[in-house]
Amino acid sequence: MSEDFEDVLDFSAIVVISSIDSVHISDYYIGGSAERLDSILNLCLGFPKQTEAKYYDNTISLFINDIRIVEKMLCLDHILNEKV
Repeated sequence: MSEDFEDVLDFSAIVVISSIDSVHISDYYIGGSAERLDSILNLCLGFPKQTEAKYYDNTISLFINDIRIVEKMLCLDHILNEKV
């Protein structure tokens, strides 16, 4: 029961999602604390193709962390199968 309550609190945020092509997420804003939701949306955006070399290590480690968070939520397979 307390886990369900924590899930609600974790997803209680203001979310604005934008899309350039009305199909894929191009950007988003989350108002409030929602680490798991942020990880899901980061994963949907994908890893940036053009990342400056000096920021690459930090960026890839944050992206891998997002993958791990989403995997622990048992949502990774669903997102990968959607081919977002």
